[in-house]
Amino acid sequence: MLDHLAAAKSTRNHAAECENLRRALTKIFRHRDPSIPSRRPDPRPQKDVVKQWRKPHIYSSADIRRMLDVARTFPSPRSPLRPLTIYTMLVLAYCAGLRRGELARLDLTDVDLQSGTITVRQTKFFKTRILPLPNSVMAELRAYIEARRRADASQDPCSGLFWHEQGRTRRYTPEMITWLLTNVIRRAGLKPLQGRTGPRVHDLRHSMVVNRILEWYKAGINPQDRLPFLATYLGHRDINSTLVYMGSDAGGGRIVR
Repeated sequence: MLDHLAAAKSTRNHAAECENLRRALTKIFRHRDPSIPSRRPDPRPQKDVVKQWRKPHIYSSADIRRMLDVARTFPSPRSPLRPLTIYTMLVLAYCAGLRRGELARLDLTDVDLQSGTITVRQTKFFKTRILPLPNSVMAELRAYIEARRRADASQDPCSGLFWHEQGRTRRYTPEMITWLLTNVIRRAGLKPLQGRTGPRVHDLRHSMVVNRILEWYKAGINPQDRLPFLATYLGHRDINSTLVYMGSDAGGGRIVR
């Protein structure tokens, strides 16, 4: 059964999980029957996982400004709305710490311009959360929604917030969002033109979290007191997941101009 499970996926993380399971089952069987021979653990899967793990890149304020400028001028002669779309994606990825899948699933109705909030549905841990955003971020969303209307995008409340002219669904997929934002990171000179090395799109979430907690320290606020709120804002199951980021974004980030 374990061999069958190990063959189901070829990823390094899966191999490490299977090795941990083998180790645990061996202990259980030997506890029941000490005559069962011990099994020597294989350290290679875990070492491979460590090798592939990359430390998060924390974007500076200057990095964010550069990426925003690149997004605004993104070459897209066939899709005039695309530069502003990418710009708005970048704003939400950094200022609200949204994952790429959360960006892709946003509907037009999820933005409440009156209350200054967005509703994030179908999250990683099957939680729906309502996020308050600063006025600067809501102003950018209002400008994008107006430009989206002028581009003859669907005004159906259930249509994708990030709309494009092509395709059947006319909604950006998580893969498309990753490709576009990665392209912006490359054009900003923060990542090599080819290859997987360098900063990632998910590092925008890390950066917002770290930069927000630094702002709290500067303001004399103890982040420990806000961890439960922070975990909820990020869509985490508990504060243990939040501690991985070593920071927060409970108030959201502001547009860096």
